[in-house]
Amino acid sequence: MQPSMKPYGATYSIIPMRRRSVRSPVSRSPRSIPRSGTATRAAGGAKARLRTYTTEGGWLHLDERELVEQTLQAKEAGFSGAKLKVGRPHLSEDVRRIAAVREAVGEGFEIVTDANQGFQLSEAIRRAHAFEPFHLGWLEESFYLPRTCQRTGG
Repeated sequence: MQPSMKPYGATYSIIPMRRRSVRSPVSRSPRSIPRSGTATRAAGGAKARLRTYTTEGGWLHLDERELVEQTLQAKEAGFSGAKLKVGRPHLSEDVRRIAAVREAVGEGFEIVTDANQGFQLSEAIRRAHAFEPFHLGWLEESFYLPRTCQRTGG
């Protein structure tokens, strides 16, 4: 079986997306996922288990209190990280939201962000610099990349 190459913005993944959101059928809580199979070997997988993060919650319309509550619930449920949406009208709003979550969950919990291609390149760079103190795992889809610039994967 060949690893699937799934386009995702301007990047490609050889590990199927469904592996990121596995829940235990008994407890309905996340568990680290055993790594085995062709895709794992192709990616050079050496660890016996993967850490998981949640993509549920973290939405832009949530106020800081709700965002912190959701993220703490994810941590208590066993996730090792959470994805937050960024792209509020003012940079200071995103910084306050991320700072509140980081303070609540501590440094050992992975915070990753997704801008849904909401910025121009210059704004993406500006926000990335502002987010540096929070030690984010990544800033996903920070700017729009026109189809003519994307790799076709052939």
